[in-house]
Amino acid sequence: MTLWVCKGGKRGERESRFKENNLIAIGFNQLENLSKVQTREELKTLYEKTFPNASEGRKNNHVGQIYAFLQKVKIDDLVVVPMKTNGTI
Repeated sequence: MTLWVCKGGKRGERESRFKENNLIAIGFNQLENLSKVQTREELKTLYEKTFPNASEGRKNNHVGQIYAFLQKVKIDDLVVVPMKTNGTI
């Protein structure tokens, strides 16, 4: 079992959705359906197609975060959500 930190948006805009629906999520809604992505390279190609002007640093950071969410987070892992809206965790 692993412990993950998942934030509810820059200003906490997804926090209530997380809590009310007992779920976590990441942004990047502009990306296509990611359910068939198997490799980091496939994800990087899709990211570059969707965000062609992203800097190399931003691209690597985002691809790493998304890939971890897709391939490493498992059911029953623990998730901590720092709540920007009320200062709790």
